Amino acid sequence: MAHRKTRPGYLLLTVGCARGLGILDPNGYLVITGRLKEQFKLQNGRYVAPTPIEEHLKLSPLIANCVLYGADRPFCVLVVSTGQACVEDEARQHGLTLSSGTEDRSCTT
Repeated sequence: MAHRKTRPGYLLLTVGCARGLGILDPNGYLVITGRLKEQFKLQNGRYVAPTPIEEHLKLSPLIANCVLYGADRPFCVLVVSTGQACVEDEARQHGLTLSSGTEDRSCTT
């Protein structure tokens, strides 16, 4: 990840081909505050506005956060962070248990 200051207190972040804005909090942690552009273009020339899609997906209690990207790629990729407590409750309701241990959190029947 590369960064440079864009204006006082803000950083321009570049991770691969994705660019965004962020700040460093008082503890030195990076907080992503937004995108540099609100849409991106796929290799086929189609434009994608990821924010409405992400916001719709985040309405689900099973999704804590997500990001959609794909600038200059043949397709989009969605990265999802789950709402762990909700996922565990949903699994229990369907007769599934999550394995204990941090190395493998897969569902089993």
